[in-house]
Amino acid sequence: MENSSNLYKENGLTIIKDVIDTNIINNLRQEIIDVIDEVSTENINYDGTKNSFVKETTKSLWKIIDDDPSKRNLIYQYIQRVPSLYQLANLSILREFAKNIGIKKPSVREIKVQMYMPWEKLFFQCTHQDINSLNSKNSVTFWFPLHFVGEKSAVSYHKYSHKEGAVRHEEYIDEENGVYNVCVPQKLKDKYPIVEKAIVDEGDLIALNRMVFHTSPKFEDQEWARWTVLVRYDDIADNGLYSNGTKYEHLTPFNLQRYNKEILPKIRSFLNKKPKIQWKEK
Repeated sequence: MENSSNLYKENGLTIIKDVIDTNIINNLRQEIIDVIDEVSTENINYDGTKNSFVKETTKSLWKIIDDDPSKRNLIYQYIQRVPSLYQLANLSILREFAKNIGIKKPSVREIKVQMYMPWEKLFFQCTHQDINSLNSKNSVTFWFPLHFVGEKSAVSYHKYSHKEGAVRHEEYIDEENGVYNVCVPQKLKDKYPIVEKAIVDEGDLIALNRMVFHTSPKFEDQEWARWTVLVRYDDIADNGLYSNGTKYEHLTPFNLQRYNKEILPKIRSFLNKKPKIQWKEK
């Protein structure tokens, strides 16, 4: 564990192999299937394996959303309520890692299941830092994959870029595909040319410094859904408690007010329409 925390401090990201109880992952996958099954009009042929989970959820969600896009948000909301998800916020491995990187009073800033659909380009982000909701001086993002995430589906990151600190982002908008991104400027990316991919499997844990420059996989390479769990720890020790605004919102074009009033309604409106990209033809 000490070696992993040292790698995290140096590189900005570390992967800890085979430390998450796969029984929790199996239960979580089944609970996600159960949610989708409540909406689906067809049987979901899930056999309990990670490969089956990826393919069957993709096929089922495509059929549901292509028939009735309004059901997407409903399914997403209920997936966030499954019981196994909340076990993952308080695992001893997370608490121990947080302690080793100096977090004194951990606070769960966010916990959610992330579902990346291969027809939804808007959730595949350019190179960025996770500063939009960051208040803590010391904060870590944990990712748990629910299946194997290989070369073409892995997040890439610029080693050592967290040492740059929080940087001003530029906006990138592609309204045709519902994309509203904030991106690290190219000149800053060029300062950190060593880029690696976080290839992981079920049972592995990624710990990411929220200042690290990182990028979604190439959208065009995505054939199936990608499922991960995200848990963010803040340290509230000597940091103050925030109720309005965020610490670094002056560095992003989409501050909370603009995001909530302008961007979020546009994203919801886009997702409430039939998918623009035909997954079966992609």
